Formats: sequence, C-alpha cells, structure tokens
Amino acid sequence: MWAVRLAFHKFEPEKENDKQPVFILHGLFGKKTNWYSLADSLCKETDRRVYVVDARNHGDSPHVPIMDYPSMSDDLQLLMRHEGITKPALVGHSMGGRIAMTLALTKVSDGVKVSMGGRIAMTLAFTKVSDEVKVRHLAQAIPSSKLMEVAAVTEAVVRSVLLNNIAEDESNNSFRWVCSLDDIGRNMKHLMRFISYNRSYHSDALFLAGANSTYFTKADYPEVQRLFPRADMLYIEGAGHWLHLDKPRELLDALVPFMNKPSSL
Repeated sequence: MWAVRLAFHKFEPEKENDKQPVFILHGLFGKKTNWYSLADSLCKETDRRVYVVDARNHGDSPHVPIMDYPSMSDDLQLLMRHEGITKPALVGHSMGGRIAMTLALTKVSDGVKVSMGGRIAMTLAFTKVSDEVKVRHLAQAIPSSKLMEVAAVTEAVVRSVLLNNIAEDESNNSFRWVCSLDDIGRNMKHLMRFISYNRSYHSDALFLAGANSTYFTKADYPEVQRLFPRADMLYIEGAGHWLHLDKPRELLDALVPFMNKPSSL
C-alpha cells in the first residue's frame, strides 16, 4: 500500500534549534485542530517545533480504502522525509498512540522519544466497547440530511467529537462528515487491535492514561514492559479516555518534563 501525503500544521519555536521536533497524532475521529492549543503550549514550553497531523481518512488528509497501523506509520514516515526529520518525538492519543508504537517498533532507530495517551491494547482486543466505537455507531445512525441532530447527543465528550467531524457544505447549503465514515468502518477490525511484535524499543517511552479510563489497566503492563522496557507509566487524576480534553494542563505537566529530560541512552 502506498503512503499518502498527510495534512498538518506546525508550531515554530521563537528561535531555530536542533531539538527533536514533536509530532502529535490524534485518536480515532480526532483531527489536528483539536490539538492546536496543547501543541502551541508544548512548543513554547519545550522550545521545540511541534507538528499536529491529520491521519488518513480524518480532517484534511486524503480518504483511502486501506487503514491499518503499518500504513499509517508509512504516512508519518513520508511526512518526516519531506520535512527532513529522522528522529522525531512522538505524542499519540489512542489510535495515534498505536501509530507511534508501530513507528517506534518497526521504522525508527533508538533515539526517538515516544509518549502515548489512552489505552494501549497491544495484542489484546478491548475488554469493552470503546468511546470511539460509540462515536462511530452514533455517526452511522445519523443520516447526512440530519447531521445537526448530533447536537442532541447527551454525552458531552462524544457530542464534541461528533461535532468536530461535521463541516458546512456551502455548495448546497448543507452539512457533511469531514472524516470518511465508510473507509473507517471497513477497517475497524484493523484499528481495534495491535499487532504483536517480536522486538522491543529500548529508548525513552511514557505511557499516560486517565485515572477514570478503563482502557489501560495493570493487565497491560507485562506487554508494555516487553515492548518498551524503559517505559514509565503515569495516570492523570480526574481524566478519562480523552486526556487532552479533560485535563490539558495536567497532560502538559507530564509531557514537558518528559520531552526536556536527557535521553536515557
């Protein structure tokens, strides 16, 4: 499968430097604009260039029929090559965390920092239906002619995620989905599981989860430690699955020192 050119936005530090640039990778049904505020703060507080990226079939990136973690890792590699970056620092949420892990385990040499938010299921399936699957089911149940009925969804975070995927179509005075629901739906079996790799990543890694989330538990620790033996694990109190929405300042307070500390190698 060929890699696609991803849409992105970058935040530049006040002065050019040789620090590792940061790539922020959103979760399923997310998009780059959801992370602008955090990315701007991360840029200022770490003095690094920060990229926020739309995954394939999301935001302004191309819609394509194949969507799995190796393909999305290849997309990110293509963007890095075009930007002349060989050793990035990666921050991924949920699906984005899996893209980050795939890249770290398969393509990038030691020296990249990897930070992942949300549950990392590894070789296991989710033990329960995730919030992203709930979003997908709700989205598919709403016909295009009635997209603004999303505003009636009672769960605030799910409603916000859905509304962020709706755009006005000025050509016919209506609304449309920004993400490719059909392509995402056809690939859910690939997106809801993580490939089991027989290799490890031996540089810095940080696993973050909301203390109120059930998508990253102690049962995942042995596989995390096998794949990322230098990983630290941290729970953020008062946060659920969407850490950047629930506790953005606390998330930054975890990411900034991780990005700024010297490499363990």
